[in-house]
Amino acid sequence: MRTLLLLMSLFLAGCQSAPSGVQLSVDFCCTETNAHSFQLVDEGIPPFMEPLLSANVTSALLSKGYYPAEENADLIVVVSFESDGLPMSARTSPLDEIMSESAEIRFMARINIEISSVNGKPVFRGAIYRIHDVSANEYMHTGRASKEVFEALIDLFEPLPVSN
Repeated sequence: MRTLLLLMSLFLAGCQSAPSGVQLSVDFCCTETNAHSFQLVDEGIPPFMEPLLSANVTSALLSKGYYPAEENADLIVVVSFESDGLPMSARTSPLDEIMSESAEIRFMARINIEISSVNGKPVFRGAIYRIHDVSANEYMHTGRASKEVFEALIDLFEPLPVSN
């Protein structure tokens, strides 16, 4: 029974919600590191999201004392994107009417971040994610969304050691 309670506590501690409603999950952290610099690599990031994610990941890591480097970086930071369409039953909330299939789309957007040393030793693995409702002709990756992503990344990187 104690083991079950411990496992449930660890699972709940691993998943958090930032004040913006963006969820986060730290899957692995942290190997002690003497790293100071990082190289950012994107895998499958949609072109319209790349500037936002690049700027926000870089800024969040700068706040931990790490600096970006094009060559000879101590860490490799891989950022990837996933989205999952949700079934119609998940496309409503207590505050919503049923959404039209053609007018609005609800999906889960997930940004995965894996940090490793240049020799491939894992340092950090986590993700931020959120359910999005998008209407036709809506563009949402500026302004408030950028701030929410940045704040979620700051929270996500909380357990990451500060660079010396």
